[in-house]
Amino acid sequence: MVMGSLIHAALDKLYTDRPGSLPRSHDLDDWLDAVPDTVETIARSSRIRLDRDLPGHRVARARATQLIQSYLEREAERPEPVPFHPAELEVGIGTRNADHAAVSFGNWSLKGKVDRVDLTPAQDTSVRRDAVIIDYKSGGIGDLTLEQATWKRRIQIQLYMHAAKEVLGVNPVAGLYMPIRANDTRPRGIGELDEAGRLGGYGVFENDLTEEMDIRMSEALAIADEAATGLMNGLLDHDPATCPNHFDHPAVPDRVDEGDDGDAGQGSRS
Repeated sequence: MVMGSLIHAALDKLYTDRPGSLPRSHDLDDWLDAVPDTVETIARSSRIRLDRDLPGHRVARARATQLIQSYLEREAERPEPVPFHPAELEVGIGTRNADHAAVSFGNWSLKGKVDRVDLTPAQDTSVRRDAVIIDYKSGGIGDLTLEQATWKRRIQIQLYMHAAKEVLGVNPVAGLYMPIRANDTRPRGIGELDEAGRLGGYGVFENDLTEEMDIRMSEALAIADEAATGLMNGLLDHDPATCPNHFDHPAVPDRVDEGDDGDAGQGSRS
């Protein structure tokens, strides 16, 4: 978890120091050269504290440096012209010292921090700028496809999209879980099918694009409202239909495979 915080904070500083910019081929070396010192600086901060001369700390700093540099190299490969550029970083919503108030849903409020908001160039001030909401992920994102994430009720990026629309006055056309990992290089999430061309530089998967963005967003907000309302009412219901997701876990030793006989296969386990 601390490793993830180190990567997030280092990326925030790198982009904050270069407002509105992306690494391009002509200045990529400058971005890459800045990473080690940035990681070292962030590692010394009181909320990270990975600056000691210990094997684990040295490995964490070296790994963070490598992952961030690899990500910047991928960013530099986005083809010109680039339709979206970083415009808002670490957007605090309803948190301590946040620039924006929490987004109200009636009985509950949405709070959090959006890692990055990429925007189209400013033109007519009366028209909302299109936006791509980015959430950096140092962990796996394989199960955050549009369909799987909705089924598993993992709708964080949709909530961030809604929050950005409310507090920044933008028009989110995509929300992406952006991997900062060696194995995963393409984001998962949700995007408008009509924006496939402009989103292509991010490496968005075709099956994460939808023609029903409004419906998908409404579904996500309904899931969040149902969950929040249930929690406030003390309800912690668990859908037994989701139990098969956990059968492969080593903590479930008595799994019964399909085709086995016996009553054990007729029950569900949570």
